[in-house]
Amino acid sequence: MKKILLWVLLALLTVPAIAQIQADQDKQQIQAVVETFRKSIINKDGESFRQLFLYDSIPWIGITDDKSMAFVKKYYPDKKALDPSSYKDFMKFFTSTKSKVEEKFYHVEVVNDPLIASVTFDYSLWVDDKPQNWGKESWELIKVDGKWKIFFVSYSGYLAQVTPVPDNLK
Repeated sequence: MKKILLWVLLALLTVPAIAQIQADQDKQQIQAVVETFRKSIINKDGESFRQLFLYDSIPWIGITDDKSMAFVKKYYPDKKALDPSSYKDFMKFFTSTKSKVEEKFYHVEVVNDPLIASVTFDYSLWVDDKPQNWGKESWELIKVDGKWKIFFVSYSGYLAQVTPVPDNLK
């Protein structure tokens, strides 16, 4: 009887440790998605970038602040502050330009359980080492067949020439 109780107690103590190991592995895998996203842009690697997303068409929505929109409307009067787009549009931009493109990430926060995750961070987008825009970005991810995939992206956008990039995002 004592042996059975000892085995049951040992099993009960092991389950939380196994769950913590899985949670740590999930966080590492999600952070790897963030790093692959970042490196894909720098390396103009559209295929690696494409593989991060659950579907070819996921919600990708940006919202631009009022001061930046006032500036943009001088040149594009029909442009809207709410800008539904797609990862394919962004990918086409960074893979087709000859310019150096980099998105920098700061204050990355991951909240997840074994099946879903939210990733939020501050970002700044740089072209040829000059800041273009910055803001806050949020992703929703889901774990499918053992792999984390992005299924929703939203972000705020502030034009750097209108509202300079804060020092903590450089």
